[in-house]
Amino acid sequence: MRRLFEGKREKRILIGLMALTLLVFLPFVGNAFVGLDDDYLIYNNPTVQHFTLGGFKHVFTSYDPQLYIPLTFVSYQINAAMFGINATAFHMVNLLLHCANVAFVFLILRRLTGKPFVAAFTAALFAVHPLQTEAVLWAAGRKDLLSGLFFLLSTFFYLRYRDADWHKRNLWWSIVFYALGLLSKVSIILLPVWLVMIDWVQKREADKRILTEKIPYGALALLFGIIAVVGKSRVLQSSGNLLNILLPLRSATFYLEKIAWPSGLSVIYPYTGDGAHLAADFGFSVACVLVLILLFGFCLVRKCRLPAFGLATYFVLLAPSFTTFWKNGFLYFASDRYAYLASIGIFFLIALALQYLWTMMNKRRAADLIIGIMGGVLIVSMIPLTRFQASVWANTDALYRNTLQNYPDSVMAHTNLGLELQHAKNFVEAQDHYKRAIELDPHSVNAYFNLSSLYAEEGKSEEAKMVTLRILDAIAADRIVSPADLQPLLWLVGKLDRLGRPDEAVRLLKKLVEIVPQFPEPKQMLEQRPENT
Repeated sequence: MRRLFEGKREKRILIGLMALTLLVFLPFVGNAFVGLDDDYLIYNNPTVQHFTLGGFKHVFTSYDPQLYIPLTFVSYQINAAMFGINATAFHMVNLLLHCANVAFVFLILRRLTGKPFVAAFTAALFAVHPLQTEAVLWAAGRKDLLSGLFFLLSTFFYLRYRDADWHKRNLWWSIVFYALGLLSKVSIILLPVWLVMIDWVQKREADKRILTEKIPYGALALLFGIIAVVGKSRVLQSSGNLLNILLPLRSATFYLEKIAWPSGLSVIYPYTGDGAHLAADFGFSVACVLVLILLFGFCLVRKCRLPAFGLATYFVLLAPSFTTFWKNGFLYFASDRYAYLASIGIFFLIALALQYLWTMMNKRRAADLIIGIMGGVLIVSMIPLTRFQASVWANTDALYRNTLQNYPDSVMAHTNLGLELQHAKNFVEAQDHYKRAIELDPHSVNAYFNLSSLYAEEGKSEEAKMVTLRILDAIAADRIVSPADLQPLLWLVGKLDRLGRPDEAVRLLKKLVEIVPQFPEPKQMLEQRPENT
């Protein structure tokens, strides 16, 4: 293994990593935007389309609608100002961000462990694993790439501070990059914990300095934690206590499964079980997590710091995603991009295992060749899988057809694919998908809305009215978890008035007041109606 890197510079390794990353992803930067957040975050977003002082101020004083990601929006604004609303340009910037992240993964682990092979192999897996495709080739996924870059930059400068005679300038640069990362996406909030883990790996003694230098990080974490909770407060309250405990366990083991066997990847992983079957659904996940906890404890007892660091990295960096299972009224147990940084921990463990195997074989002359072949085969085997997953992101139609191939009962995929087909004037197939969504979930308000608009577009006004009225009985409180979920229903109030059905409009408002009292708008609209004045 030493001979493998003998005489090699870090620069050559970095060039190789960049070439590998570009080889895999560059052919796909020409993919189109997709109708999943790309629309309202980018190409239909006036704030991004027109880079103005007012727009700049707006992104720092608003959510999206749940996440506070102002710096990510600024990057969109700059992208649009320089290259227009061009999907290729947006994807290219994403890819360059991923390349930078790959480089810093290598540099950080090289400095932290002193093991060139472990650092290079971890970075290579991080670069090309299929699980990374969503973050890299989804334009709206930039928030994970950008926050990830600042996370890694903060870590890099913290290590420089530690290794360069405690030069305060490096420490302050680390803190600044942490703040910029939080402004990109708050999911990196546990960076201070990661830094403490690094101190532990390097056997740094706990003293006053180790506490004092973490105070700025802790203050930033507290501030942005409060901001995040404000944006997510309604989502955090939307699922039951048992689900809140068990879904993170299912999520954590699911990513492990996909890292080990990256097939069946999807933009949507819907959870369709009910409370009565929670134990059966999550028993395996609970058992896996318990095994990993025992393994972590064993590493601590045996003072195997690097394997313990890898396991802890995975769970610590994944933990912020454990409050984001509800989206648009649907329950999901995973999203590939949430494992973007967390996967470093598992890739690191794989690299350590190969290093350990090499150590065990060190008396054999062929050790370098055998381990090199094993590592190479593993990396190369990822490339066709990642390329396939990259093709899935070619456009909206391909994205949702892939989801339905893996999860044929996904209500959201049926609804969104139907909308894409409707835009393409393929009314027959679109109608089939809307009806299938309603069949799977009678409370799917979006499917009713879309089916009504399709009938109206076809000139079938009576059918459109009948479907519109069915929405009143389809509304469920657990599907209205944010103001964005409420807006279509408030629009429906006006639609019912225009259809000459004021009684139904009042019934809808009264129902909303009853089931979602946390939103003041329905009550205000009800009080302002002429019949109540």
